[in-house]
Amino acid sequence: MIVKDLHPPHLVEEAGFRTLVQALMPFSQMPSTGSWARSQLKKMYEDKKVEVINALHSTEHVVLTAEMWQRSTETHLTVSCHFLDDKWTRKSYILETARVIKEHSVASIVARIARSWGIGKKIHVVVSNLPNVKEPFQKRGWHEMPCFAHVLDTMFEMATKSVWEDQWGDLLMKCRNVLDYISGNQEAMQNFKKHQGILPLYWPLDEKWPSIFNLLEWILGQIDAIKASLISQVKSEMWISPEDEQKLIKALAVLRVFSDAMHCMKNGYHSISEIIPFLLEIHSKLRQFRNEIGIEIVKKCEKHIINMKQSHWLTFSTVLDPRFKMFHFLDQIESRKDNIVNEMSTVSHQGKSSSGLKLDLNHLRSVLDDYVREDIILMEKDPLEFWKLQKQFSSLTPLARKYLTVVSTALPYERAFRPDVYIRENMKRDWLQPEDIDMMLFLQGNLTVG
Repeated sequence: MIVKDLHPPHLVEEAGFRTLVQALMPFSQMPSTGSWARSQLKKMYEDKKVEVINALHSTEHVVLTAEMWQRSTETHLTVSCHFLDDKWTRKSYILETARVIKEHSVASIVARIARSWGIGKKIHVVVSNLPNVKEPFQKRGWHEMPCFAHVLDTMFEMATKSVWEDQWGDLLMKCRNVLDYISGNQEAMQNFKKHQGILPLYWPLDEKWPSIFNLLEWILGQIDAIKASLISQVKSEMWISPEDEQKLIKALAVLRVFSDAMHCMKNGYHSISEIIPFLLEIHSKLRQFRNEIGIEIVKKCEKHIINMKQSHWLTFSTVLDPRFKMFHFLDQIESRKDNIVNEMSTVSHQGKSSSGLKLDLNHLRSVLDDYVREDIILMEKDPLEFWKLQKQFSSLTPLARKYLTVVSTALPYERAFRPDVYIRENMKRDWLQPEDIDMMLFLQGNLTVG
């Protein structure tokens, strides 16, 4: 309970907690003090740390994710690692949470953490929502991959600013003012409920697209009740005009396309192999839109798709995902195959003569052709399970392991795309004492708790 819900160790001293434990387990020995609880947590931390170090020692390819987050006036950086074990199971561990001080660059903090865990040379990619880290990471031989959730946030933000300029920010503020007024004014609340109005389940507290989606869905779903409850208090900062309403409808339609593309994703981390297909799906659906915001996001999508198809990390992972293969590169099949065969050869051709090299290149090309020729698997199937059971394409296995290790977001899906989970988890972090933050987030992320 303390670890899973990020309660401070001194919870064991609270009367309510002690009464609950005694009622549930009347014959158990009660923990005595917060200091005792902290000492037990530190022991759990040290034991788990040894387990994580051993797991990292046995793997060849490690990917880092780095999340920067706010706690009161403090900025923190949480770094996690990801790899595929010998059973093709994705493993993810939180390594460390450090406070970001102005004079310390976030890139140097990530590098220090990687060095302290002995994995600096195993890292190829860092997925993050961090600013100004591309060049520092490249100097260390790491490729910086933007978090896909952040890419979607930026794309929507830039499109709305391009089309509506400052009007969009003002309109969002108006929507939040409406929600705050109705929830905080008794007369307005009574009028709102009188007209069958329903408050949102989750309060929109940030500027990320899932929060905006929830806010717009609530505003437009309750628009009649909202106007009826505000009719006696017509203020420019709250009244939603017909023109405002049309903008909200257009923006919500676009964000619904984003949401629909994400609906099949499960909790946890996902491979970057899904990014290009998801972006192409969003692009395809938005091309049918005739409103200005949809057209603008189509343009943003096209730029991202062009750039992403030039990334060998994104293209190789997509091709090596048996759900997609070459389907999204039909105009570039031969060049993509050549690139993959060249990398296959670096793995399997070391120390061979030129004649043997030529024969092996032909063999590797044949293996890749056979893999591409086979039917793709269903979208709901697990690509890692495919490679775990696959014997026919063993020459491709090392590449699949390397490229499918990379994850698409700096946060697990449920925190990246569900505002209610993100907000709830961040509120829990606020309860912790500064000296417990690193230990508690490590334990919460790495212990299997029912």
